[in-house]
Amino acid sequence: MPSINEIFASYKELEYAELLKRAKNDYNLLVPIFSSMAKDKNGLPYVLIFIGSALAADRRLSPLECKFLNDLFGTLPDDAEKLVKKHMCNRAADLADKVFDSCNEGLKEVLLDFCLCFLAVDENFAPEERSFVARLLA
Repeated sequence: MPSINEIFASYKELEYAELLKRAKNDYNLLVPIFSSMAKDKNGLPYVLIFIGSALAADRRLSPLECKFLNDLFGTLPDDAEKLVKKHMCNRAADLADKVFDSCNEGLKEVLLDFCLCFLAVDENFAPEERSFVARLLA
């Protein structure tokens, strides 16, 4: 398996369109899987935990991250800000980590790719974002 620095470097090289395509594919895989796992049959909240926690890791939402959310979901800037603010707490990161740990290896790969697409879109991995990913992989 590549080192965490190699993983970050490979994602920084991806173009915006490729990151968006990958995130859409991951999303289309994740929602049905989490829906089947969820008692209420709605997997979207689980997916949002990962998006929100990843984007909230550095405690700010860059304009490109906001655009990425809009392009993926049609999210308005205010909604994107609310999502990030809601997940700016240890509880959200703890929950993302707990859910990640409960997944099989294949699902972990999809979740990791999904999170990394969001984090790489602004071509900068802040130390807090690196810590978020390292925590998932620990």
